[in-house]
Amino acid sequence: LDIHAELSNVSETSVLQRAPIITTSEATTRQLVKDGETVVLGGFIRESESTSESGIPILRSIPLLGNLFKSTSKAVTRREIIFFITPHILRRIE
Repeated sequence: LDIHAELSNVSETSVLQRAPIITTSEATTRQLVKDGETVVLGGFIRESESTSESGIPILRSIPLLGNLFKSTSKAVTRREIIFFITPHILRRIE
């Protein structure tokens, strides 16, 4: 069984090009599998980081004192995608 898996992700739009940025991960493998056996294909890991700021409008923009009226939070997300593939041989009935 020849397997070629591709995972594409649309991320933010480029300001200069006004086109979406597409990131792609690929994996190719060849496995010897019996009819009905399951193959596990993993390793597609995506990590993303985001920062958000909240606070009192206007007051959070004051130089030096603004930090007293706002808070910043940072989040890191990690995702792993695993494929389970179960091939079946189709036989022609005569």
